[in-house]
Amino acid sequence: MEHAATLDVGEKGTVASAATAVGMAASAARVTPPLVTFDRPYLMVVTDRATGEPLFMARVADPSRT
Repeated sequence: MEHAATLDVGEKGTVASAATAVGMAASAARVTPPLVTFDRPYLMVVTDRATGEPLFMARVADPSRT
């Protein structure tokens, strides 16, 4: 991680700035995604996190056909 900051004080006022950079190597987070198998009918609902309002609903009666 790298960080840099400046502070300039003058007769007309003060100016401050800062920046931070974080790097990550591709090998740093090797995570194997889980294998998920849908082998029976299911209902999928996408909802708004803030309100709980359903935004999209889908019913899959035969997952082998998708």
